[in-house]
Amino acid sequence: MSVHIERKPARAVRGHSQRGAYMVELILAIATAGMLAAALASNIAETERFSNAGQNQILAMSIVQEQIDNARNTSFDDLSSWAGTHTLKVNNPDPNYNGCPVASCVGGCKLNPRPLQLDLANLEWTAMEISTSNKKQNVFQGTVSEQIIPSGQTGGPPYANTVKVIVEAVWREGQATRRYRLETLVSKNGINNG
Repeated sequence: MSVHIERKPARAVRGHSQRGAYMVELILAIATAGMLAAALASNIAETERFSNAGQNQILAMSIVQEQIDNARNTSFDDLSSWAGTHTLKVNNPDPNYNGCPVASCVGGCKLNPRPLQLDLANLEWTAMEISTSNKKQNVFQGTVSEQIIPSGQTGGPPYANTVKVIVEAVWREGQATRRYRLETLVSKNGINNG
């Protein structure tokens, strides 16, 4: 007597288990894609933060260097008469700007009567707006001060007939305060004052 065992084709048995395996693979793929998307979004936000930080640093360096160059091209006598700490106007032309609160600047800042980062062709500041956030690109988000200290005053240069010029930009990055500062000396008998 022969026993007949009926076998199902192997393909049919594997079919159900393969469908389950595909479902597990699909769920894993979706979970992996979700984690990658979250990491990418975080990375994009971090990149924007670094970009803004770099932009402020570059703008601060540019503004401070421009003011140091202006001081080096200004006569010693003028700089001496403008001694004090000047708060310089940045970016936005304000028609009511009467100058910084230094006595020599009443009625208009003699040190720098125009805003820094001004479009010199039209003498006005125009910045491109970023439509999604109403922020402006290439706008320094901080303050700039210039201090002129003649020799003989506290913090001044040790040389007679010399003024020390200190230009400093200050801005915020998140919770931190950032600064960029340059100093120069201008002498009565210097290159531009001889």
